Amino acid sequence: MSKTIKLTEDQNDFLLEVFNMGVGKAAKALSEILEGKYEVLLNIPQIEILSFDQLKERVSESGQNSFCCVGQSYKGPVDGEAFMIYPAEDSFKLVGLMLGDIIPADKLPDLESDALLEIGNLLINASLSSLGNFLEEEIETCLPTLSLGLPDEILAQKQKKQYSAIHIKTSFHIDEKDLTGNISLLMGTEKLKFLLDKISLFHKDMAS
Repeated sequence: MSKTIKLTEDQNDFLLEVFNMGVGKAAKALSEILEGKYEVLLNIPQIEILSFDQLKERVSESGQNSFCCVGQSYKGPVDGEAFMIYPAEDSFKLVGLMLGDIIPADKLPDLESDALLEIGNLLINASLSSLGNFLEEEIETCLPTLSLGLPDEILAQKQKKQYSAIHIKTSFHIDEKDLTGNISLLMGTEKLKFLLDKISLFHKDMAS
C-alpha cells in the first residue's frame, strides 16, 4: 500500500515549506556550534514518499561504501522512527569542521561519535519540531543512536517494511564543501495518511 501513496502538488509544496523552515533553523544552530567560523547553508530539500525498500535503494544510489546513520524514535500525533543518513566521508568532514585539529588522537573516536549524534539530533529535531508546529502538538523524541555501514546493514535491523518514509534529501554548503545527506521520517501508512489528510484539509480551509 505504501508504494501507491503519491503526494499532490499542494501536499508536496506544503511539506517543502514545513521542512525548509526546519532545516533553516538547523543551519542557524549548526553555524552557532561552529562558532561562526563557517557559513552554513542548507539547500531547499527535495521530498518524496517511499516504501521502506525504496528508501534503502534511494540512499544506496550515491554509490558510497559506508554511511553514518543517526536514528531516533519519535511519538506524538504521528509516530515512528527518524533517520539522518549521510555518507560516512561527508559526515566526518563535517565533524572535522566542528572539532578542528586540536583533538588528541586517542580522544577522537568518542568525540566523533558524540559530534555525529549532536548533528543528527539537531537536524531531526528541527524537522520534527517544524512538523509539530503545523500539527499544533508536540512531537517527542528518544535519545539518538549511531550506526555505520551500508544502507541494507543499518536499516535492515529496523524491519519497518509496513512503514512509509517521508524522505527529505538536503545538502550542506560549508566552507565551499558540498555535503549531501538524507533525513527520513518513517511512520505507519495510516499515520502518513492522517498527516496528508490534515494538509489537504488545511489547504481546503485556506481556499474557502
